[in-house]
Amino acid sequence: MSWGSGININVPNKATDTFSRGKQSGFGLVETMFSILFLTGFLLSGCHLFFTLFSSKILDQTASQLIDSLQFARQVAIDTNSKVTIKPVNDNWSEGWEVLTVTSRGLDSAESKELIHRHVELKQKLSVTGEENLTITFMPNGMTTNLSPLGKNGMAICNPGGKGRHLTMLASGQVHVTDIKQECGISQ
Repeated sequence: MSWGSGININVPNKATDTFSRGKQSGFGLVETMFSILFLTGFLLSGCHLFFTLFSSKILDQTASQLIDSLQFARQVAIDTNSKVTIKPVNDNWSEGWEVLTVTSRGLDSAESKELIHRHVELKQKLSVTGEENLTITFMPNGMTTNLSPLGKNGMAICNPGGKGRHLTMLASGQVHVTDIKQECGISQ
């Protein structure tokens, strides 16, 4: 046994004793600040993803509504054995569109048009671009009167962020939708 090995002397250490008196619980200032920064970043990225998803949903809904109106016009033309026209409201697709039946009046070939559907509930901040004075007419057999019913370049539905949907259509009424990732409406 060595000298002093069996003797225990308890001398309080004032430097360590002040920190060990009470048990610390909860976050400290540094941990709290990091937690707040982490949560802020998480919430901001979540808001951005939510806005992107919401914006994409509005584009899809508007494209679907236009396609539904085109299919409705085609079906009415087949069912009633008459011409049916779909055209923009006030010559502006962004204001909506109308579906009209076209009937001939006797030998003088005067035509009368009757409104059967009007869609003007476009979501704000969307622009729908197509050829000016574009009207799509379905014949009684379901075919359109021209080979490129939506125009040579088709039609684009764009949001302010530059994303959109590009629609093209065959004379048979089949519509093809393409996703526009950026610069929608700029180089159409």
